[in-house]
Amino acid sequence: MKILFDETQKERGRIFSNFSILESDLTEAGHKIAVLDTFPIKYSSINSADVLVFLCPDGSKLYGHEVKNILRFVEEGNILMIFSNAGGDKGLNTNMNSLLKHFGIELIPNQIFDYQNFDFQLESCPIVSKIYPHPITQGVKEITYCSGCSLHINNEVVELARTQNTSDPPSSTIMALSRYGEGWVFVCGSYTIFSNKKSGITNRDNRQLARNLFKWAEKQITEKPSKKEIEIKIESKKEAELISTKSTKKEKVEEAKQEIVKVEKKKEKEPVSTTLLSKPEKISELDIATVLLQIKEIEAEVENFNVDETYKEIIITDLARKRGIDYAMIQRYLQMKKEETEKEKKKDHITQEQLREKHVVFDKVQKQITKSEYIEPESVILEQKSDISPKVSSSIPEPVKKQVEISRVETSVDNIAQEILVELKAIRKGIEQLNTTIVKLFEKNKDK
Repeated sequence: MKILFDETQKERGRIFSNFSILESDLTEAGHKIAVLDTFPIKYSSINSADVLVFLCPDGSKLYGHEVKNILRFVEEGNILMIFSNAGGDKGLNTNMNSLLKHFGIELIPNQIFDYQNFDFQLESCPIVSKIYPHPITQGVKEITYCSGCSLHINNEVVELARTQNTSDPPSSTIMALSRYGEGWVFVCGSYTIFSNKKSGITNRDNRQLARNLFKWAEKQITEKPSKKEIEIKIESKKEAELISTKSTKKEKVEEAKQEIVKVEKKKEKEPVSTTLLSKPEKISELDIATVLLQIKEIEAEVENFNVDETYKEIIITDLARKRGIDYAMIQRYLQMKKEETEKEKKKDHITQEQLREKHVVFDKVQKQITKSEYIEPESVILEQKSDISPKVSSSIPEPVKKQVEISRVETSVDNIAQEILVELKAIRKGIEQLNTTIVKLFEKNKDK
């Protein structure tokens, strides 16, 4: 059996140094030992191993893709072992619970003490004697559990050991086993339990526990189905989950429908005739307004039932149909009207560049009028008829109408300016002719 000890997460436990006694026992049992020190944890880096062990990660956190790779590793029939320390994730600044939550196990951020049953005159090294029957705990009566945290487990997880009532916190789970896919996960709240320390693997029945654990793991790997069989099982499981999910969604939709239908039955409103909606282009403004009001009522009812966003449109469509409203057709009609409005906007839209050009021309005319000292007539009456039909005009937004009116006024000003320029030229020509006549007369009368 190939056992891979992770060292990418700054583990406190190192198999070839402070866990060398365990390494020696495993090697003697015929197991192959290897270390994973390449970051990040890839599936290709771990899939050749049978067992993956974390000996107390410290100050390092798993990435999401690493969690997925480890989950896949276990699901395919392999074994994961995680050992922690006092304080759990919070004390170690790790996020192992993001992985363990998938197995129904949680590391609690605490430290277990026992002020009556302890080793080495240390209340932080309680003696644990509540050992539950399992191949892993066979022949194990007592273990020393130093600097460890407790575990929180769900009902499907197998509890292997817990502290006594005299501990603080009392009667706490410290060791558990969980099934995931075709594989297994073993979790212990103390990593020193198998270390070279005096309070570790050589104390009480700790060594027997270690041997049992890896012997049990070897048996699981030996009895593991073939890779092809596992793939078939995983696919079957996924299909079953998909069918179950679809069924659940359908049930939720039906439940929501039934609740809303109850409310609908209390109302006595005549349904809107579907003939009004057979051809969207013939729907009158009054008809569409009535239909939209009813749709708004339906949407409000659905909102009150806190229905999931995924199901809202389905339920609204179904309830609208009960009132004789084709919800999909109304949506298409509204989209069509929106597109028509957009076209009208583009048709009558005056660009900023065009407005700028008109302002430049207007400024030039004003300058010329100022230079000629021309006095504007007291009143200029402009009468222009609108060339926009009422139908089109009603559909044009107010901002566009204003732009069009501005454009018309500017065009009128341009025309007036041109007329003024013509008149100015005529006046100048008359003045020049008058000057010429005066000069001629002056020349004639000069000698006289």
